[in-house]
Amino acid sequence: MMKMFQLQRINKKTNTEDAQTEGQKKPENADLTGWLICATWSGDVEQAGRRLEFDLSYTTRDKSWQNPELELGDEVLFIHIDDKTQQTVHLFQGRIFGRSRESGSSVMRFTAFDNIVYLAKSRITKKYTNVTVADAIRQTINDFSIPAGTIPDLSVTCNFIADDISATEAIKQALSYQSAQDGKGYHIYMTEGKLNVVCMNDQVAEDFLISDVTNLTGASVSESVEDMVSKVIVVDSAGQTKGELPNQTDIDRFGLIQAICKADPKQDDASQARAMLKTVAHDMSIRAIGHIQCIAGFSVSVQEEQLKGQFFIKSDSHKIEGNKHLMELHLVFHKLLDEQKQELDSASYNANPDYVPPAETESTSSVPAGGAMAGSSVVDACMANFDGTVSPYGSEGCVDRATIAAAGYSPFAAQEYNNGVKGCDQLRADAEAQGLAIPYDPAQLEKGDIIMYNRYSKPDPNWHVVVYDGNGGCWGNSSHVYGCFHHYEGSIDMGSDYYPATIIKTSRG
Repeated sequence: MMKMFQLQRINKKTNTEDAQTEGQKKPENADLTGWLICATWSGDVEQAGRRLEFDLSYTTRDKSWQNPELELGDEVLFIHIDDKTQQTVHLFQGRIFGRSRESGSSVMRFTAFDNIVYLAKSRITKKYTNVTVADAIRQTINDFSIPAGTIPDLSVTCNFIADDISATEAIKQALSYQSAQDGKGYHIYMTEGKLNVVCMNDQVAEDFLISDVTNLTGASVSESVEDMVSKVIVVDSAGQTKGELPNQTDIDRFGLIQAICKADPKQDDASQARAMLKTVAHDMSIRAIGHIQCIAGFSVSVQEEQLKGQFFIKSDSHKIEGNKHLMELHLVFHKLLDEQKQELDSASYNANPDYVPPAETESTSSVPAGGAMAGSSVVDACMANFDGTVSPYGSEGCVDRATIAAAGYSPFAAQEYNNGVKGCDQLRADAEAQGLAIPYDPAQLEKGDIIMYNRYSKPDPNWHVVVYDGNGGCWGNSSHVYGCFHHYEGSIDMGSDYYPATIIKTSRG
């Protein structure tokens, strides 16, 4: 009888002739099923990529025994064959990243990951400008030669800088623009070597029901409000409150748990706020006879003593041994279904009637002598708005507070704050790219400019930034007082180890 699950090694091309005929020939597969003892196929929406762990028969004691040929870096296929239709489904395709064996053991254990592992382990710096979410994903994976599979209509425009983050984090950041607009969650996964995007809760295991009278072997249920957000405050680039979105039902029952949403001017404020609301979360785990469609990012129907309805699969683990297939699923049920989801979606967004957009000035790509200078009163007002406020970014709070304060008169500072720039290095690089960074010269220093400091004791540049007050002093941030934005009186001298090295002309752009 043919086994329901098969394991194959994809042979590597070894010569030029093979490479030339790659478009005509498919790689030959070496069947490893005869050595396969058991396999665990698993995934998690927090990790994106899927993992395959498997044991192969292996011994050095029996000289007549032929051990499987499988090394680090080899590519494997894990296949399911339907016992009725004989239809073949590729469940997993990836490379061997690890193997281990105990001395005297008759088993060699292997660990493989699909190609999303390269996105997760690789860090990138990339600027995404006026591209759709779908195109941002395609651009990212193209850099790693990963082809795109099924990607839904992700047409929301995104603008951000991926600054030394993993490629998967960049993809998630792009998807957050789409989620803020449509209120849906998205997950990436691989099939047959291609990257796909699935809308959470839209993809359901077809014609399959987990039931305590047929295939369920165990279940557990818990509920929590630890991650609750019952009210969202929307602020602009200058930190002014634009509006708020409360979930009054949850506030009355559980108390106020508040989050801040930094408004993206290209997106609807109410939609962004709604995407951040979180209500009561129900966590469940079930154990059942396995089904290959029950993987992280998909949904499944359940009928059990405590669980009835459709549930989102947060993580899955499938154990295969011979033709025996069991699975354990971690399910998440947010009380944002039907009635309550409708309630939240229709909740009134309370716009701030007193909100006044920050003053804007003409932006220039360089710093000409006759450029438009920020008005003195405008700079004072912007700085006063943030005197005493707290940055959540610790040692990087100086960039956060300087850019959010200067955003009221400098388009460049507003751009940096909206793009989530926190590090001094990135701030300087962006300023240089726009012609706004010049070597420090007191004669060129104007009220509203950002001053960047170096250190004598540490040769790496760009250690601290402040905003010049026009009178020999500055506004800045101190991580030593919990990120409190405050006014330095008197002098721009930061001490004997710090010296001003660069001026960013935010007074003019």
